[in-house]
Amino acid sequence: MPNSSFRLAIATARYPQPLETPMTAHVESLFGGNSIVVSRTRDPSFSSGRPSLALEDFPISYKHSLSILIDYLQNWQYVRTIKAPVGAQKDALERFLSDQAPDAMLIEQGHEAKYFWASAKRLGIPVFVYFRGVDATGYLRRSRHQAGRIKGYRKMMMQIDGVFAVSQFLISELAAHGISHPNTHIIPSGVELLRFSPAEKRPGHVMMAGRLIEKKAPLVSLGAFLRASEGIPGAHLHVVGDGPLRTACEGLVATKGAKSRVSFHGHLDHGAVAKMMAWVPIFIQHSVTSPDNDKEGAPTSIQEAMAAGMSVLSTLHAGIPDLVQDGETGFLVKEHAADDFAQRLYQMLTAPESSLAMGKAAHEFAKRNFDKTILHSRLEAVLRRYCGTDPL
Repeated sequence: MPNSSFRLAIATARYPQPLETPMTAHVESLFGGNSIVVSRTRDPSFSSGRPSLALEDFPISYKHSLSILIDYLQNWQYVRTIKAPVGAQKDALERFLSDQAPDAMLIEQGHEAKYFWASAKRLGIPVFVYFRGVDATGYLRRSRHQAGRIKGYRKMMMQIDGVFAVSQFLISELAAHGISHPNTHIIPSGVELLRFSPAEKRPGHVMMAGRLIEKKAPLVSLGAFLRASEGIPGAHLHVVGDGPLRTACEGLVATKGAKSRVSFHGHLDHGAVAKMMAWVPIFIQHSVTSPDNDKEGAPTSIQEAMAAGMSVLSTLHAGIPDLVQDGETGFLVKEHAADDFAQRLYQMLTAPESSLAMGKAAHEFAKRNFDKTILHSRLEAVLRRYCGTDPL
C-alpha cells in the first residue's frame, strides 16, 4: 500500500511497460507507490487497481466540430502542436486529473510531454519532464519537423516547472537548440543493486546486451570480438537481445565460421540478464550516433553491467563517459574506431586479472552512483521541495 501523502501523476506513452523500464520503477517505487498513471495507450490484457487513464479509450467525436476546432487552435497556440488531446480526450484527461488531485506530474520522455503538460498546467498541477535519450537527440534531428519541435520544446520550457535528465550530455544537446530550463537536475535511471551483484567471474566470457539497432552498432562489437578472440582458448561472446540487425549479426558469425565462439540468446527477462552479468567479466557496447541522430542518454545496460562487477568496453559517446572511467572501470574509444575497439578487447581478454580488477572498481562506482533507491530519493526530494511538501 502507498505510504506517502505525496501523490504523483506519471505520464507515459503506454501503460504498463515492461517491468525493467524506468517508468515502471517510478510507478511502483516513487513516494511508496502513491501514484496514478496517464498514457496514450494501454495493454488491453492488463488490469490493475492503480488509478489510470489511457487517451485511446476516449475516441474523438466530431459531432461538436466547432468546440474541437477551438481546442486544436488553442493547442497550437499554447503547446505548438495539434497532437495534444482535444474534445472527449481532453475532457476525460482533465476530469481524471482533477478528481485524482495529484501533487505533481512527471512526464516520462520529452517528446511525450505534448500530450499531457498543457492539461496539467491548466489545472494548476506542477509539471516535470524527464529526458532519456532520443527525445533530446533524434527527435530534434534535421527534418521538416525540426523547427516545429524546437518551438514546441521552447514553449513548453516556459510553462513547466522543472526538468530531469539521465545525463548532462542530453541537457547540452537541448541547450544547443536554445532549449533550457532553470530548474534542471541530472539523475540517471539507476540500478537495483540487490539484483545486479557480482558472482565468481569466468575469464574469457564477454557479453553484449540490448536492442540490435544502429545506435548500438552491434556489428562493430561483434566484429571486434571475432578478431580479438581468435586463438584465445575459451573466449566466448554472449549476445543478448533482438532487433533488425540480428540477421546480419548471425550472418557475420556464420561467414567467419565462428558459431562455436558466439551464442545468440535473443530476448531474456531482466532476471536472466542479471544472472548472466553476475558471472561474465566483460561487457561491450559500441554506441554511436545513428544516421537519424539518435543517441544514448546514460545506457541502463552499462550501469547494470558495472553494478554486476563487469569491466566495460564502450565509446566516447553521449553520457557514457559519465558512467565509465577510462582505464579504471573499463575502456572508451572513439565512435566507429573498430580497430581500437578490437585492440582494447584483446587487451582485456589476455589480461584477465586486470579486467577483474576494473570490474571490482566498476562495482564500487555503481554502488556510489547508480543505486536506484538513492536516486529515487533524490528525485522525490526535488519534487517535494518544489511543491512545498518537505516532510518535517
